[in-house]
Amino acid sequence: MEPMDDLSTDVHAAPEYVDTGHLTMKSDVYSFGVVLLEILAGRPALDKNRPSIEHNLVEWARQYLTSERRISHIMDAQLGGQYSLACAHKAATLVLQCISVHPRDRPGMEQVVAALEQLQDANETGASGQSDVRLGMEQVVAVLGQQLQDD
Repeated sequence: MEPMDDLSTDVHAAPEYVDTGHLTMKSDVYSFGVVLLEILAGRPALDKNRPSIEHNLVEWARQYLTSERRISHIMDAQLGGQYSLACAHKAATLVLQCISVHPRDRPGMEQVVAALEQLQDANETGASGQSDVRLGMEQVVAVLGQQLQDD
């Protein structure tokens, strides 16, 4: 397969896939991390209607994903604070690992599922009023678990 020049704007594609055209399991982890980031932020990975510094969600959000204090800058406002800051930071840490530039630094999908299950468990024992968020996470974990069993 030829390197994918036209994928330079596909923000879901792992950097190594854009460079070489070769897919790996770690490429999928990167793409999944971008989807998780879209869920946390409540916005698409590429949005040309935002200020230019915010067009690419992955590049813009990296600065906020590393700090528990700053994570609220990227969280979807529609969640209305119905999450603990600690859980949001754990989710952000997972996203940051998944979207690492270097494939070797990304977790395996089994580790991603385990981290999501831990977040789900923490959410279930947390404050009430989070049923919509919890239901969404349960669906994500169920789909991932099924895909891993199918592989």
